[in-house]
Amino acid sequence: RYWQTGLWVYAVTGIITAIIFSILIFLMYFYAVALRGISFSDLVAINLFVTLTIFVNHFCSALMALPQADQRFDVYNLRTMISGSGNTIFTALLVLFTNDIKTIVFFQMIFYFLTIISLYRYAQRKFHHQTLSPSLHLDELKNILGYGLKNFVGNLANQINLQASKYVIGGMLSAEAITYFGIPQSIVMKAAGGISQLTLAIFPLSVALSTKEKFAKLKRLIFLSQWLTFLLGILGIVVTYQFGFQFLSLWLHNDQIAAKIFPLLKVMSLFLALNALAPLPSVILNGLN
Repeated sequence: RYWQTGLWVYAVTGIITAIIFSILIFLMYFYAVALRGISFSDLVAINLFVTLTIFVNHFCSALMALPQADQRFDVYNLRTMISGSGNTIFTALLVLFTNDIKTIVFFQMIFYFLTIISLYRYAQRKFHHQTLSPSLHLDELKNILGYGLKNFVGNLANQINLQASKYVIGGMLSAEAITYFGIPQSIVMKAAGGISQLTLAIFPLSVALSTKEKFAKLKRLIFLSQWLTFLLGILGIVVTYQFGFQFLSLWLHNDQIAAKIFPLLKVMSLFLALNALAPLPSVILNGLN
């Protein structure tokens, strides 16, 4: 009943989010400079693909909680890589052959569909092949909302934080400026996401060490891990400053564009070094309930 109610909540919020996004896209088509180079028919197709991606991603977020609850982080990380890193790498290769936004967004949507299919199969095996469909149960809904409201607000704020800058840049500057900003942002956020996934491996250990007798060992683990993460962040800054331009030039096959993106990548590498310190304490606090 909890899983059925949880899926119902995600279905409703997914539909609402997708509708709001769809309306905003059509409004921005007439007001934002960044979208004026796209034909209206292509915009409709892009809007459809992205809307479906948003809706499917909501269900992926719900079903992702199941392997986490089972402490099957191998399953969780694999599914995350399909829709995250795998999607990014494939898109980077795809743009070598086409610059059609509609095609790129379509293939990104496919990755999310592959993710949700694999997650649904895992869920079916977990529930012994019972039908797992969204259904509303009021008592369970009250408990879920009470527990999940803060997390939902936090995730919503995080998405606004990630995407608001692109809307501002697109509205005030141009689509070209969004590209210059979006490429280094995507690289840094994927790296930050990879760090977050690695810290999940510590979650079961933090639970095991949360007793009073073992808390000193947990404390040493936290400090050691944070120092190692900090040193890796500093190494990442050095590597970015030394080889970032060569990497962008090799990837984009355009030294002029790489030269415009490289200063942004250097600044964002500083953000990555600081952001890398955040996931581990969050995982430890979750482990301590």
